[in-house]
Order: sequence, then C-alpha cells, then structure tokens
Amino acid sequence: MGIGTDCAEVLTDLAGAGEPIWFIDGIDKIIDPVVQVTVNDILRAIAATPYLSVWKVVVTVREQNLRHLETRIDGTVFKELPLASVTVTPLGSDERNTVGTYFPRLRPLLAQGAIIDVILHRPFFLNALLTLGSQSQGDAQPPVTEVALLELW
Repeated sequence: MGIGTDCAEVLTDLAGAGEPIWFIDGIDKIIDPVVQVTVNDILRAIAATPYLSVWKVVVTVREQNLRHLETRIDGTVFKELPLASVTVTPLGSDERNTVGTYFPRLRPLLAQGAIIDVILHRPFFLNALLTLGSQSQGDAQPPVTEVALLELW
C-alpha cells in the first residue's frame, strides 16, 4: 500500500478518528494472496499489540467455510484474539410477511412456498432479488430459483 510506517502506528491513528472497528465481509472469499497478506499483517498487529486491544474485527464467513479459514488467516490470530460467533438465521414467516408488505411485487413469490424458500429465507439472496429483479424488463416475474437469480446477476 506504500505506507512507510508500521501497521500498529497506522491502526493507532485510525482508532483516534472514531470507533476502531474493522469490517471484513466474506473473509473466506479473499483469494488474492496480496490481500491475504495485508489482512494477516493487520490482524497480527491487532493481536500482538496491547494498545490495539480496543480494536474490534467483525467478519462474515459462510458456515461451511469456517473449517478452511485457517488456511487463509494466520492461526495464531485465532488464539490471541477473543472470538464470538453470531449466526444469521433464515428469515421467518413474520419477516417474510414484512417483506411482502414493503415489496408487494414479491407477494406472489411469497405464496409459492418451498420452491422459492431457498431465496426468500436468505437475506443475501432476497436483497439480490430485490435489486437485480427490479432491473429486469418491466413487470416480468422476478426469478424464482437460485439459477435464475444467478443468470440475472
């Protein structure tokens, strides 16, 4: 990144500018070796430097990729930093009813039940359906399968 000072000093400066939280969305999807090195350098600095203990690191990872995380992230970081897990559960019927209230064009899909549940129960897919589906032609029916949604994507 061309920064001439050490990582701990940069993080200390950043922490002084506000709440020291680093969000990493999809840490399990980081495949670029240069980005992996940078992420590991920052995490190691936070773990090894007592005055950086004010930092919080929030990451998202797919549950099925948890066991592979240590192949990309330095395992010593997991031993040094306190860890907590939050599971995002699929949307329930009350939440789906709320979606139907705010997005009436999805009501027919919500009534279909099991065939569309894989999309409607997952917040990520639901967001993609709402954003990508609105880009489709006119009043065309939104995609009802993961494959159709990915094709639209």
